[in-house]
Amino acid sequence: MSRYQELNSEQQIEFKKWYNTYPRKIGRRAAEQAWINCVTRNTAVDSGKIFTDLLLIRSVKYAQKVINDGTEEKWIPHPSTWLNQDRWDDEALIMAVEEEEGDLAPTTL
Repeated sequence: MSRYQELNSEQQIEFKKWYNTYPRKIGRRAAEQAWINCVTRNTAVDSGKIFTDLLLIRSVKYAQKVINDGTEEKWIPHPSTWLNQDRWDDEALIMAVEEEEGDLAPTTL
């Protein structure tokens, strides 16, 4: 029995939107599993879309930060690592979001 969980059609759409914004494309299958796990552990039944939107916003801001800082690719975490370690909730990233666009990505849902 495989431990790999398939994405349903809605999850596929949300994952693709997120993955396309993430600044390093490596380990897509691992990223899919990490995305499912991250969304599952951080959402209530009725707020899944809100959380996936938060991930998308933070990923875009992280990509901008990586570009602005001139970060070498080897220092950009794999997408699965970024999700598994809740790097989307790092203080520096939250501050970058709040400074540029106001508090669009609250730390609590």
